[in-house]
Amino acid sequence: MLYQEEDAIDWRSKFLETGRQTSRVRCGIKCCTAGTSVTIILNGDPFDLSGPLTISELLAVLEIDARRVAVEHNLVVLKRAAFEGAILREGDQVEIVNFVGGG
Repeated sequence: MLYQEEDAIDWRSKFLETGRQTSRVRCGIKCCTAGTSVTIILNGDPFDLSGPLTISELLAVLEIDARRVAVEHNLVVLKRAAFEGAILREGDQVEIVNFVGGG
């Protein structure tokens, strides 16, 4: 798989807050740990969650098909089967990239 910067997922366009000047992006999913805010680094930028999520839940929030991306969590590339068990916590780093085909 070849990765180029322009192939990175552009999640910002869906989740940038409107009417407020901030460099952080917020996710509105309701978690079982309501009231516990978590900030992760998503593709190099701060991203606020309403609580700890799994990688699968994060992809669902971002409306990303897990079959079409590779995910790196804290410098470890995850197999798709591990998405449900990988829980995101404060300060975790996540990189999500699209698969690119062609020849």
